[in-house]
Amino acid sequence: MERYRVLFESIRQGVVSQDQDGKIVLVNPAAERILGMPFQEMKNKTSLDPRLQTIHEDGSDFPMDMHPGWIALKTGQNVKGTVMGIFNPREGRQRWLNVSAVPIITPGGKHPIRAYMIFDDITDLKQTQLQLKESEERYQSMLENMIDGYFEVDLNGNFLFFNQALLEISGYSSNKLSKMNFRELMDQENAQCFFEAFNQVFVTGQPEKGHVGELIRKGGDKRIVEVSSSLLIGPDGEKWGFQGIARDITEQRSFGKEKERLEEELRQFQKLEAIGRLAGGVAHDFNNLLTGISGYAQLLLPKAEDHPVIQRGLKQISDLSDRAADLTRQLLAFSRKQPLSSVVVNMNALIENLSRMLRRIIGEDIVLKSMLAPELWNVSVDPGQMEQILMNLAVNARDAMPQGGEIIIKTSNIVLDQKFAKMHVGVKSGFYIELMFSDTGKGMDKATQERIFEPFFTTKEPGKGTGLGLSTVYGIIKQHKGNIWVRSKIRQGTTFEIFLPRAAGPAAELGRKRDTKIMPKGTETILVVEDEEAVRNFVHQVLEGQGYRVFTAPSPEEAKEIFERKGWEVALLLTDVVMPGENGFELYKKLTSRRPSLKVLYMSGYAMDTLIQEGEMSPDIPILQKPFPPKVLTNKVREILDA
Repeated sequence: MERYRVLFESIRQGVVSQDQDGKIVLVNPAAERILGMPFQEMKNKTSLDPRLQTIHEDGSDFPMDMHPGWIALKTGQNVKGTVMGIFNPREGRQRWLNVSAVPIITPGGKHPIRAYMIFDDITDLKQTQLQLKESEERYQSMLENMIDGYFEVDLNGNFLFFNQALLEISGYSSNKLSKMNFRELMDQENAQCFFEAFNQVFVTGQPEKGHVGELIRKGGDKRIVEVSSSLLIGPDGEKWGFQGIARDITEQRSFGKEKERLEEELRQFQKLEAIGRLAGGVAHDFNNLLTGISGYAQLLLPKAEDHPVIQRGLKQISDLSDRAADLTRQLLAFSRKQPLSSVVVNMNALIENLSRMLRRIIGEDIVLKSMLAPELWNVSVDPGQMEQILMNLAVNARDAMPQGGEIIIKTSNIVLDQKFAKMHVGVKSGFYIELMFSDTGKGMDKATQERIFEPFFTTKEPGKGTGLGLSTVYGIIKQHKGNIWVRSKIRQGTTFEIFLPRAAGPAAELGRKRDTKIMPKGTETILVVEDEEAVRNFVHQVLEGQGYRVFTAPSPEEAKEIFERKGWEVALLLTDVVMPGENGFELYKKLTSRRPSLKVLYMSGYAMDTLIQEGEMSPDIPILQKPFPPKVLTNKVREILDA
């Protein structure tokens, strides 16, 4: 019984017990913290009490008969996943909870005698969702207020698509313009000039920029427009139309201003960039929290061998922390703030090394084929990140082929010229390798393809995907200065085209590091500098337990004071990178000016703008990526000290 009490009081979820009349008879410490009031203030109260009043997500009150605990008591059924808001008087703000309720029925009984409500605090998640929604609204507002007209026409000039700005320029309604031809917006002379420009684009395949002519609005008045156009090409290479941007320059011309050349590009990735900045910041903070949570769970596991219930709970905490760490790594990859350890490799060798694992991932009913170019150029990449790309693509292909099918991985050398670079946003001309990853699955429609790289976007059923797989792939490719496109048709499969820049030099031999099973000890003195208290205490406890003498400091200033007194004893500086005041690099530089032999090991959730230069971590910088377990910490410390 004592074990259950300890578990009840230590779990992070709030737990509230209600009797058969709905009165609160017991709460755990987590519930007191989340609800912002002690048990004595809740005792014998029901959800009708003003202080315990809850609300729906739309702000309306939660009636008694819809309350999860009350439903469990009256129906004898479990209730799962109810989102409720409740005011926390201690913090003076609203808290959002994800609530489940479980009825308790005595053996032989028919009606519940008690109900337990278990809830998680999801306030931070709700806040993040609100920020993402606001970002989406800002992006949509930008498109709706764009002053330039955008259009797509077929090869005969019939309108296929246009934006609101083009309607305003032409004066026609959407219904009317959709049935018109481009020629109908101008006189015969101007129409001939514009279609000669279209013909030039068709023949050469090169965009035509800055073509000026007169457009006749509905009602007869004329406007001077500057049009840039380019060719629309289907996945099969067939030319099927033109796209263009039309800018009304009537006012500039009427005031005699010099014509400005069109420098507008389609900015399809602005929303992704905004979400990426948010995701990277969130992931950095989560990594600090996960370092403490996971670390302490692993430290306590051996001490709970005689308490199987507690041990299972600690194991669950550790496993969930690992899953959370995987999610933060994907967020960092998407936001392009994940440190890379790049080496020159041959992608053919990497694909061959990974093929056995890929076959295990996709299953026996899917055939994996490789078509690898024999003289493939080398690339400078992080091998682990490239493996993650291939595994993510394999998982998506597998899910698209529930009845089996075929995956083809093809590599080749390719030169992207200036013409190609001008027609594709963000592409630089040069020497690349192309990696094509194709499946014979169910394919995607155009709307899905347009959102496929957005984080948290998924077409899978709830609970079967995070929506981070392909956004992670996108972020990794972009961080490696590459590009990725998708081609797909319903029931005709999907192909991802990845381009990575060629690298000079011989390829490194690929191999996997063996997992070290022991935690090495030592007697040296280590100065730990970390502003996050939970991480600092965890590191201190692990290292001290292995025999090291440890000094800790919450800031660079205090670290310098300790070093002033004890610097001659310190063999290693173990420091966070990003801290208030000065960063870990600056601190190490100042300390080594006093003692050049001092060794250093950095810790980071990610070190934005200081650790990553042009998207790549220097291979000479020793770093521990948060979150890290005790074994990784002690082995890395021993490695640096022995170097």
